Amino acid sequence: MELVSFRPTADQLAQNPQLRSTVRGSCRRLVNFLQYAWPAVPRVDGDLIMSGYIPVVCNYLEAAYYRKISRLCINLPPETLKSSLISVVFPAWIWSLDPRVGVLSISYDRDLASRDASDAKSLMESPWFRTLWHNLEFRDDTKAKSNYRNKSGGWRLATTRRGRVTGEHPRFVLWEDPLNARDAYDEKVKNDMKTFYRRQLSTRGRTKGVVHIISQQRLAPDDPSSIAYEANESAQLEGRDEPWTIIRFPMRFDPSLAMKDYGYGGDWRTETGQLLDPLRLTGEIVDDMERELGDDAPAQLQQDPKAIAGRIFKPECLIDIEAKDVPELDAVVRFVDKAATEGAGCETALVLVGKKTRRDKFGEEHVDYYILNVIAGQWDVDDVETQLVLAKDVDIARYGFDRYRFGMEEEGGSGGKLSARSTEKHMRGVNFESVRPVGNKDARAKPLARDVRLGRVFIVNDKWTPVFKQQMQFFPNGKFKDQVDAAAGAHLMLEGTLGKKKPRAAIMAGLSAKVQTICTAPGCEHPVAPGSDYCCSVCEVTSQFQDPSMKVDHSQECCQRAHKHFNAR
Repeated sequence: MELVSFRPTADQLAQNPQLRSTVRGSCRRLVNFLQYAWPAVPRVDGDLIMSGYIPVVCNYLEAAYYRKISRLCINLPPETLKSSLISVVFPAWIWSLDPRVGVLSISYDRDLASRDASDAKSLMESPWFRTLWHNLEFRDDTKAKSNYRNKSGGWRLATTRRGRVTGEHPRFVLWEDPLNARDAYDEKVKNDMKTFYRRQLSTRGRTKGVVHIISQQRLAPDDPSSIAYEANESAQLEGRDEPWTIIRFPMRFDPSLAMKDYGYGGDWRTETGQLLDPLRLTGEIVDDMERELGDDAPAQLQQDPKAIAGRIFKPECLIDIEAKDVPELDAVVRFVDKAATEGAGCETALVLVGKKTRRDKFGEEHVDYYILNVIAGQWDVDDVETQLVLAKDVDIARYGFDRYRFGMEEEGGSGGKLSARSTEKHMRGVNFESVRPVGNKDARAKPLARDVRLGRVFIVNDKWTPVFKQQMQFFPNGKFKDQVDAAAGAHLMLEGTLGKKKPRAAIMAGLSAKVQTICTAPGCEHPVAPGSDYCCSVCEVTSQFQDPSMKVDHSQECCQRAHKHFNAR
């Protein structure tokens, strides 16, 4: 790296052709261009301090320009000149080498995207730049801050995910600051951002060598940068080359977070806790930033969102218990949170939670909750229904009908209703409820989190327990949160704040509410008669033939019971 100590002005360059040629040749390296151009870069204060990470980032951006890297993810803490370098200086440097290049830049906010594009144009219109590259001329018909072209064919379009991104064929896609920090815990916004990239950006220019660059400070485990991390993890498992090159510099050096050197440099620091930019971001400043960010400091400063502690739950307050020590329960609920799409990153989770009311030595009532079982996986539609039926059958065999309910979160829209109706068909004879979620996941989880903190929630020791606790620890910031969401749904049903507050009453006269099953005769769906496995004597006789197609004329009393049963459902 060449350290530039003398930055000639535009007048000095204009008067000295040899100096002009020397500077122009030196500026073929991005790190040198940055140093020479710094006085002309808008909205920067003071001299450029060449901290160790800057040349490394420049090297990787250069490699991307020369198509040695096709997918680049850059994670830097705040106040590290990220936007100025990647969205302002880098595009200007590209046009100093090849003004025919098209650049599509996208941000979460239109004003932010326009600001950086405008700053890049201001840099290229500065006397310093114009003296060195006077052949670069902007077209008069494109004067917008967010959309401009030059006379050589190059263009820059700055937009958002809601703006126009199709119809153009860029050489570079810069996704800079794709997520607002205030949306770090908004599941819908994060999912929308990642869906936008996968559906509209990820395949753009595959055959033309288009370079994709994601640049942000980490905000959450499932923020847009997770696209790169997850793709690399999948490639490692499948034995493929990692598709993404990832640059990550934590504010304080941590050997466990040190980035991989892909051949263009890595983290030069060796001592744990060593600051990234100690001359600008001193220890005192970093201390203040850590205090202000609080729980978000590991993500935004260390680029380690997995270290974010759960904002809601304290899983260390869960009380471990062996299955054999679970007391006789008053009620149990199996709640299912279905994944929207098979293999899309979410799980379908079936969580069984029980409730027990006890009295202390003063005669006061207390309610304890027991997380009894978790079944989770990424299944297709048919496999999901199979898992639900199997879980229901096992639950009923253990807990009986009288205290068992089955709940399901019904998503909005016609698809959610159809899914709920499909599941209800498989739940005949069971107290089943599909409920529309109220509020966001955080709000629905808070009642369960409250009881966890108060020591009212027990959890059975089993092979699924560590995974559940991990999801609870990072909820709602973790990649997976479906198990905790399902547990929260079951807890709300047991509390009586979600779904119906009381179990359904006995559904036909003369039949005990504690015993309610369907006739065991093949093909019959009538409820059984008291003290029998069949609905009536006709089914008891015909069942001996094991032929579901045999016509059965039920007794009048049987038909009346069935009529009341189906009306009650």
